[in-house]
Amino acid sequence: MELDDPPREGKAESGAEESFSDSLLEYPQYTRPQLFEGQPIPEVLLSGDHAKVAAWRQAEAELADREELASIRPDLDGHQIMSLLGITQGPLVGKAYARLLELRMEEGPLGPERATQELLRWAEAEGIPPAGESTPPDETEGDDPLPSSE
Repeated sequence: MELDDPPREGKAESGAEESFSDSLLEYPQYTRPQLFEGQPIPEVLLSGDHAKVAAWRQAEAELADREELASIRPDLDGHQIMSLLGITQGPLVGKAYARLLELRMEEGPLGPERATQELLRWAEAEGIPPAGESTPPDETEGDDPLPSSE
């Protein structure tokens, strides 16, 4: 081994079991005693069956990952979306919510101000006027606008 070589693991497979190797959160790890904080250690971990232990660890890591993803929420809730866009409950709120969730997953927390900007930008692209603004009259309805009451 040359002096410039970094330290290596004993087996090539060792790095494959690290929590960062498959982008999942790490599974819980247990050892003796068979009770920990009043909870029994899962039987599979005491079995000595390495394949079953590996399968259990994978399943636990996937479950932790799903639970973490399920707990992520956009920076604005449905009520805020409806208020900002001047819309009522319906599929459009779900589409807006999904867009904000997509941004949250891509970029992390946006904060209410940026989330509002992104929502309004999305709404404009979708042809949804901001709350308080009415849609322009359809040009095919006639050339004369309604007389004003002034």
